[in-house]
Amino acid sequence: MCAQRASSDSQLARALKVFYGGMSVARGQLLRLRQCRPPEDDQMLRPFVHQQSQMLKDLEDLLESSLQKLKSDVAFIVKKKKEYLLPRGR
Repeated sequence: MCAQRASSDSQLARALKVFYGGMSVARGQLLRLRQCRPPEDDQMLRPFVHQQSQMLKDLEDLLESSLQKLKSDVAFIVKKKKEYLLPRGR
């Protein structure tokens, strides 16, 4: 039982490490977005808005994939732990 607990704890720690890594990247992207200032030239405003929109989309994708990966990893860990605690045939 202790080996199983240690195994699931280490799997959870790995999953959280990956998640926090993704959040660090997302934080960097968000900081870059905040630092961008609109151009003085009105002609450059449309490309600026397009670039900002793309950066927001990339950030959204990163956040969504990081969250889905964490949910998937945790669900897998919980499933394995339940299988260990409730052997088949009982």
